[in-house]
Amino acid sequence: MKRILFIMLTLLLLAGCGGKQLVWVDVEEASGQEDTAVPQPVAPQADEEQGMVVTAVTETNPDGGLMAEMSSDAGNSMAGGMMGGSLVDDAANQIEASLDEALAQDNEALSEQEALAVQLMAEVPEVAGWLASFPDWTGSAWTEGEDGIYYTVDLYSAAADEWLGWGYVNVADGVVEDYFVPRELSAEEFQIGRERVETFVFSDEEVLARLGNVDDWGYDTWYNRWDANWQVWFWYGLEELAVTVNFWEDEPYLDAIYNPAEFEAEEAAENSKNQAIELAWQAEGIDQAVAGVDNWQTYVAQQGDTVWAVTFATEDRELFYALVDIASWTVLESE
Repeated sequence: MKRILFIMLTLLLLAGCGGKQLVWVDVEEASGQEDTAVPQPVAPQADEEQGMVVTAVTETNPDGGLMAEMSSDAGNSMAGGMMGGSLVDDAANQIEASLDEALAQDNEALSEQEALAVQLMAEVPEVAGWLASFPDWTGSAWTEGEDGIYYTVDLYSAAADEWLGWGYVNVADGVVEDYFVPRELSAEEFQIGRERVETFVFSDEEVLARLGNVDDWGYDTWYNRWDANWQVWFWYGLEELAVTVNFWEDEPYLDAIYNPAEFEAEEAAENSKNQAIELAWQAEGIDQAVAGVDNWQTYVAQQGDTVWAVTFATEDRELFYALVDIASWTVLESE
């Protein structure tokens, strides 16, 4: 993790000081595995034949990867605010010194295996590109088994107050078996994805049947980075229709089609039922009524706008009954 943090912060400092050229360096020793590439700052090199100087920094590609470009200024060694080699070395040393202290504190909280799980997660190219936007990111890891092989990893940024991702890591094999980061799409990714989604939606028979005359409807399309799916919202006067599209093996499929107003009403009713059950559990005598009884169920019926009847029962007998008002959060009666 120290290597990854050091790389990211060094590159951010370089970018802030005017560096604009890029190269890609393959560093096999980054994680002790072959075929692992991470971006590394490269000292300026002079091209004697053409009198050109090439300087390297990395920039983050919004699509989650790392993009590399290279350019040069003929006959201009370090003019115009470009960084000299000694300044780069000083900056790198300063960052490494500050990281040593921070990592020492991290090591107190993370075991060696936990730190390895976080590091493996952070080295996934898509994850690394996402974390580059959050210099203060931190990782936590834990295992639910006793073998100490599989770890769950969570990533977080305190400055952004945002959860940054999740992973499931096999530390014995050094493999990230599953992961997710709620990254934004690049402008190019969004444009390509939107065109594919809209082409699919406007050719789907179920969607077309629900819309009728397509020209009557306005619509908007966006990407939900938290659910990693696409949503197309249609409206016509007071009518609305929502379509959710997912991708499987790079092919779009219709995940859901629904009336947003009906969905919100159903969701609100479900929330009210759950609140009624929660309130019923505060009624006096409920614990004793269900103690030692197996296979009981809860039945909820609305009696008024905010009044609900909650019954706890088995297949052959009623165990407990409560009438509750979730608006005033009061148990009106129970037996």
